[in-house]
Amino acid sequence: MPEEAWEVLLQPWPLPFQIPLGALLPIRMENLIPASKNIGTTHITNGCYRLAPVEWSIGEAVGLLIAFAKNKKISPRKVRANSKLLTEFQNFIRSQGIQTQWPENT
Repeated sequence: MPEEAWEVLLQPWPLPFQIPLGALLPIRMENLIPASKNIGTTHITNGCYRLAPVEWSIGEAVGLLIAFAKNKKISPRKVRANSKLLTEFQNFIRSQGIQTQWPENT
């Protein structure tokens, strides 16, 4: 393998990242939402998503997504499809103590 390829594969420090809501919504299934390591990811980003604190955050976000959608009487998929609902959901999870962005000093 060329040395440049190893440099890409072996990055020493991950950069701040966010998990998009779409990673929690299966493409071909309705009313099934993953809540741990079984989210839509790639082999590159999986290194960050597989850590326990991230898994816990995914579970919290999924639980709040279900509660939010149920309260609105809509499917979770519609939250992502509607920018107004998505913004409202993001504000809702922030109000529950979920961080959606990395702190400024990272």
